[in-house]
Amino acid sequence: MENSPIYNKQNEAVSHITGYENISFGGMAQERKMVAVATMSVVVAVQNGLSLSFYIGLHSGNSMLSVAVFIFGLLLFLMINRMYFISSSKAGSGFKPIIVYMVIYTIIGFLITSSVLCYYFMEPEILEIISYKTSLNQYGGMVQLLEHLSPEQERSYNEYKYTICFISIIIAALPAAAQKLLINHKELFAIEFRNNELRTSLYKRLQQKKTEFANLYEQSAESSLFGENTTVTDDDIRNKKDQLTAEIHHLEHAIHEIL
Repeated sequence: MENSPIYNKQNEAVSHITGYENISFGGMAQERKMVAVATMSVVVAVQNGLSLSFYIGLHSGNSMLSVAVFIFGLLLFLMINRMYFISSSKAGSGFKPIIVYMVIYTIIGFLITSSVLCYYFMEPEILEIISYKTSLNQYGGMVQLLEHLSPEQERSYNEYKYTICFISIIIAALPAAAQKLLINHKELFAIEFRNNELRTSLYKRLQQKKTEFANLYEQSAESSLFGENTTVTDDDIRNKKDQLTAEIHHLEHAIHEIL
């Protein structure tokens, strides 16, 4: 499974979404946590991308533009999440990344998500006071309706609006919370440090074997490669070549596995 194309593509996607391309996952438990963080990031990106898409759709009435805005919004929010993951995983990053992240999603939740859902919340009443349905009339009807709400209706509207905003912010906080709670950066970077040391050691051994292979046919009969006072035959050279080739392939495979 670990060497299957599907598994490798999944790991690549998860690494890119979470910003951990240069870090080995360090076991199945860590991989599952990474997948959970990536999944939550996608959910948040889809939710906010849809909110932005519906918001533009309600203002423009253009379904093609709405689809284009959704794709753009999805990529934009995935990028915002990725930037947060990268920034917050750095040593000494403090609270700045999480503050910037939450401010962005609070603004989106208050101005976009709650606005869209509040429109649909009041749509039956809005359609009753407009003469014909256009994007301009729909939002004009919404403004007109808000100006004539009774105190009880206004309280109900505000409760709904702030509840939607609060839920949107909670959903947006899930990837950040998952990263903080699930990902042990100290352990993760310790694993990566050990992998880097091992990778460096393997690279050195690989270069040594390649050098031996390149110089194989230049060795003299008394070469230390075959031992002192040894007569070298073609079979000796061929066997040594096969041995070095196998060792080189083994080292290359080992390096690839920890990349």
